[in-house]
Amino acid sequence: MTVFNDLIKSHCANIGWSITELKDESAKIDFSMESGRKQTVYAIQYGSVVELSVPSAFAMDSEDEVPHILSTALLQKNSQYKLGAWCIEKISDKYVYSIMHNCDMRFFDKDNFVQIVKHLITECDEFEGTLLELASCNSSNGSKDTANLSQSSNSGIDWGRVINFGIGLLNIFIPDVSSGSGINLQLLKRDFNSQTEEGAKKILNQLMS
Repeated sequence: MTVFNDLIKSHCANIGWSITELKDESAKIDFSMESGRKQTVYAIQYGSVVELSVPSAFAMDSEDEVPHILSTALLQKNSQYKLGAWCIEKISDKYVYSIMHNCDMRFFDKDNFVQIVKHLITECDEFEGTLLELASCNSSNGSKDTANLSQSSNSGIDWGRVINFGIGLLNIFIPDVSSGSGINLQLLKRDFNSQTEEGAKKILNQLMS
């Protein structure tokens, strides 16, 4: 038994949370969200620091498949946080968008633990919900432009629609993107234009699957 192990067991027992997996220096806790999705918190001790992370369901096979416009949105989101930050973790050979927070063991009390965990799982669930909302919009009959995004296998990518799709994502995830949020849309367009056609198709499939 370790101090970390004892703290996790004590905190979860006091809150009423069930621990899915517990080891000397790591723990896994699953949460059923109101959305119907499951979020998983991984707690790992690195010396005097505890890393708490929640991987999203959005994973890519390689760095080349990482959608830069989505990374830009998440970096912008980080500036709004007092707890946690988005990053890309390599998990089982996949590049995964995760939100995590590092906590000094000296401050790893029950109240801080609860506050951090609730923030991380809520933000990750909102992120996944945003992507599902976009996918739903793309598949609806009322969204002609974005619905045509997938119809590019023979005629090539319509970059105008790709860019509009990316800006739509930013507008949903960061509502004030059009009113001075500091995001440079020209740079976003450059990022999209730098992708190969094959890479672009993979990005679109990820965003709309």
